[in-house]
Amino acid sequence: MKGNVPFEWGAIATCAVSTAYHAVRRSKLIVGDTVAIFGAGGVGIHAVMWAKFFGAGKVIAIDLVDSTLEASKLYGADITVNPNREDVLKVITEETDGWGVDAAIECSGSSKALEQALKVVKGKNKFESGTVVSVGLQTKPFQAEYWGLREGCLTVSGDHTREELYEIIRLMETKRIDLTRSITHHVSIQKINEGIDLVESKKEHVQRVVVDISK
Repeated sequence: MKGNVPFEWGAIATCAVSTAYHAVRRSKLIVGDTVAIFGAGGVGIHAVMWAKFFGAGKVIAIDLVDSTLEASKLYGADITVNPNREDVLKVITEETDGWGVDAAIECSGSSKALEQALKVVKGKNKFESGTVVSVGLQTKPFQAEYWGLREGCLTVSGDHTREELYEIIRLMETKRIDLTRSITHHVSIQKINEGIDLVESKKEHVQRVVVDISK
């Protein structure tokens, strides 16, 4: 532990935690907003955490894995949606009384999810709509109707800034955020391959695996 920050927190803070922090800040979220997070994996689940931290009134987490959705509730998700069983657009329309969300953050890298994110920020208000932040790496083309877009509607979130990382460190030092539950598994350096297999197997919920080089 360095100061008041455990080393294992620092190990994950510069990736999933800080990437999500930057994305939420890019969404221009204000207190009371409704936010949809597409993909509640390592980055997405922390986007849920930061959205709540910055005052989101309602956070909707969307993912294909039930255990991931259950975990997202611990980070502040108010509503969870599994697209395998539920109509994402219908649920969000109902949860927002037809107005759409104020911000949609796409963390999965799915082109279909990004297309849905562009749709869920639209609703009854024809003159303004929410902001979509694309975080997950898009490896396939996606489609969007030109007339459904407006200036500033879609933004691509890059990496975090150095100042943002300092802000995260200060929040960890003052215990305003707690990353204990973000690390679900520990392995020694000798068992690093077992840690990789654990992540790839998807037999159980894995948030973050920390490799301890001292063991």
